[in-house]
Amino acid sequence: MNIRSVRWDLTQRCTQNCMHCYAAAYRFGLSQEINTYQADVLADRLINAGVNEFSITGGDIMLSPNLDRLLMHLRGAGCWVELVSNMINITPELADCFCDLSSYPDRICCAVNGPSPEGHESLYGNGSYIGVGNMVNLMRRIRKAGLPTEFTANIMVMKLTRSWFSQTVSWCHSVGFDHIYMSKVVPVGNAVPNWDSLVLSPEETLALAEEVIATDVPTKKLHFAFLTPLGIDLVNKKHGTDIEKQFSGCAYGYELYLDNTGRLYPCQCISEIERSGGTYPITFSGNNLLDMNFESIYDSPGFAIEQEKVNQGLYLNYEPCNRCKYVRSFCMPCHRYYLRGESKPFPLCSYIANKNPILLSA
Repeated sequence: MNIRSVRWDLTQRCTQNCMHCYAAAYRFGLSQEINTYQADVLADRLINAGVNEFSITGGDIMLSPNLDRLLMHLRGAGCWVELVSNMINITPELADCFCDLSSYPDRICCAVNGPSPEGHESLYGNGSYIGVGNMVNLMRRIRKAGLPTEFTANIMVMKLTRSWFSQTVSWCHSVGFDHIYMSKVVPVGNAVPNWDSLVLSPEETLALAEEVIATDVPTKKLHFAFLTPLGIDLVNKKHGTDIEKQFSGCAYGYELYLDNTGRLYPCQCISEIERSGGTYPITFSGNNLLDMNFESIYDSPGFAIEQEKVNQGLYLNYEPCNRCKYVRSFCMPCHRYYLRGESKPFPLCSYIANKNPILLSA
């Protein structure tokens, strides 16, 4: 067992209903959320199993009554903690907690989808830009306190943000974000019915990447999560840049997912499928960490079968994955849609493969 990281959906409470939101899948089956005592129990069981990195997300975690105490608990145990939020609902008490030496987070990630309210609020709703202002103010306050928290801006790559995307990147750099993470839309939750109006074509995606490179933002600050490793290679070869390839795809093997009721899964995708009323061919039962110990869940049949499917590399049936030199090294495409009979081509990979066959292994 070598699991060191957990993505924890602390709450599904949220004041927004964004058109691209994956978490909207949960609201079809929203269950009773854990209380503060249970959050402490879950944290201890994960820590005792060797987990020392936590990404706390939601929903909007600022609406969880458990956040401040959980953060102090995790930091007191020496864990690395990332908070992911739109920052709309941060309170003065939470801001004080984040500025305290005993409870500051290691990283805070906030959605920023426009350099002005008009752009950002076209995606997140009226009044949502206050969250960006809250993040910038908190960033300045934490830095004034001399704390080492890192700050990440998360920008969604989609048709709606396309016209002002590079300006948003430059603005995030100018106000002092340490990292600028550029994310692609995933086909779950609200994104499913809005898919065609959200997703860029392969040509548009590559053009967007080139526009970002042309800004004055250092590439070491940029995280091109919307590009496949092949896409990054193409951009680097064309422009002489040194964008670092990062692991893409399935995180099973180094990260697990904990939902807002205490259920542990190999992957967030499986919980999304179950809660949105879908059917996943592998059954997960007895996986609530409040009732079972970590080892029993990790060694259960559901987890074992999932590991077997990961090892099989079902995505090797995809074209051009079956010819790609990065498969299993920098890229593990998600096999779960394939298992459900919903396999889709990878248009950007296919586009790059057709235009640049030298990037593929023989």
